[in-house]
Amino acid sequence: MKTNKLQSGFSLVTILVIVVAVAIVGYVGFRGYEVVKSNMDSNEAALSQPAVADDVPAAIEVVDTSDLDEASALLDQIDLDDGTDEALLDSEMAAF
Repeated sequence: MKTNKLQSGFSLVTILVIVVAVAIVGYVGFRGYEVVKSNMDSNEAALSQPAVADDVPAAIEVVDTSDLDEASALLDQIDLDDGTDEALLDSEMAAF
């Protein structure tokens, strides 16, 4: 089959289809990158604010055994089963 010089190569339609396909893939990739970046930024903001215990008494300077008894009594008053650790863990796992 004989072709003219003007008929060889890609057609204009083929080139436009390729350009549109590349543009669509680039747009979808860019939007996906923005979503991942915003999720990472929100996770970093949540992790950068450490949890502070408000109900913990100040530390006692231990000089003798009676100070140890007093410190032990204060530590026994702290409720470790209040569920705040589990709630914090659940919220972090949900964000992960």
